[in-house]
Amino acid sequence: MPTDAFLIPMASIIVFDPKSRILYGNEELHFTQNGDMIQITLGGQLSGNPHTKTPRRKGGKRKLSAWNKYVKANSKKPRFRYRNGKLNLKKMAVAFRKTPQGKKSKRR
Repeated sequence: MPTDAFLIPMASIIVFDPKSRILYGNEELHFTQNGDMIQITLGGQLSGNPHTKTPRRKGGKRKLSAWNKYVKANSKKPRFRYRNGKLNLKKMAVAFRKTPQGKKSKRR
């Protein structure tokens, strides 16, 4: 008998369906009947977690907005940084609105 198997008396199980799929953590339990005992073994690991959602989009990452591109390109510049290293987003937003992309988004 494998080390990851154990026996349960048949009388202790009310309904026994060997085709039913029962999960224990991320592994599947397999039932085999040995006379008046049921042998339960842990099967191999299932592919993927049954509780996680499948990804919806297959196309990859979304496009960055004009503002995100501006922040990415200018976040290292010292004129948009405080002395403690944080970004001065207010100053960056004012400068972004003066760019052609910033003026486009203002029209909406």
